[in-house]
Amino acid sequence: MKNILLISVLLLTFTFAISQLVMKNYATNISNEKYTVLKRYDKFEIREYPEMFVAKTKLKSSSYETNSRQGFRRIAGFIFGGNQKNQQISMTSPVIMDMKESAEMSFIMPEGITPSNVPEPNSSDVILEIRPKQTVAVLFFDGWASSEKLKSKRKELSNLLTKNGIEHEMEFTYLGYDSPMQLVGRRNEILISVEYTR
Repeated sequence: MKNILLISVLLLTFTFAISQLVMKNYATNISNEKYTVLKRYDKFEIREYPEMFVAKTKLKSSSYETNSRQGFRRIAGFIFGGNQKNQQISMTSPVIMDMKESAEMSFIMPEGITPSNVPEPNSSDVILEIRPKQTVAVLFFDGWASSEKLKSKRKELSNLLTKNGIEHEMEFTYLGYDSPMQLVGRRNEILISVEYTR
């Protein structure tokens, strides 16, 4: 009986580990992040992002949890066929959440989807636009995002920038890279726009 229990536990552990590796590999394969690292510090780095073509939606809640569910549902509806051509558009990573006075969520459009050939969204809540070029400071953290954790990490990054004499904004952006099914090895980032010259 003990042997059967041990074998069952080992099989479940092995299956879980394999599933997490598959999910992590999937997230890596759908990544569409393009940026240049300008400088690395001990706990953060400065990056330059080019213009990006995105589908975005505006959100009204002050809660990250509510906004992430609602925003994902809206834009996922668009890329999974909720558009005038019923066209499926590939999912990319990361998902972008701008934490302004009112939050916005954006999906980066994959290569091959441009302003000239993108299908029109069925929902007026989904907006297609060019996201401008940005220079940002970036702080990485693992685990699960939450309203409290995002505030804490924004404050941590802001303090690091102040300590290093880097002028920066107070609003921030959250980048989430992983599927909800990815339980371990999660990648999250906080971005703050900065004044930075090389």
